[in-house]
Amino acid sequence: MTPHIKAELDTLHGMVVNWRMDYERLVDPAGGNEFLVSDFMGEIEEHLYPYLRRIRECGYITDSEFSEFLEKCYAEVVTFREGIGT
Repeated sequence: MTPHIKAELDTLHGMVVNWRMDYERLVDPAGGNEFLVSDFMGEIEEHLYPYLRRIRECGYITDSEFSEFLEKCYAEVVTFREGIGT
């Protein structure tokens, strides 16, 4: 992976972290926040996954780098889910 692509992936992960922090601000202390986890996951699947898939298809990252990066992004979903107690 080139330094340029590494920087791009770092930026994308930062975007996912920002999404998580935004969703954390939406949490209702009274509960019923399960839909937020679904919405957050949907953001990754709708906006990030197609772009990342294209980076892989163009040969800029390997299949294993693709998988590792997606795991890193979905770890943010797990962190969010655990943080809101669902």
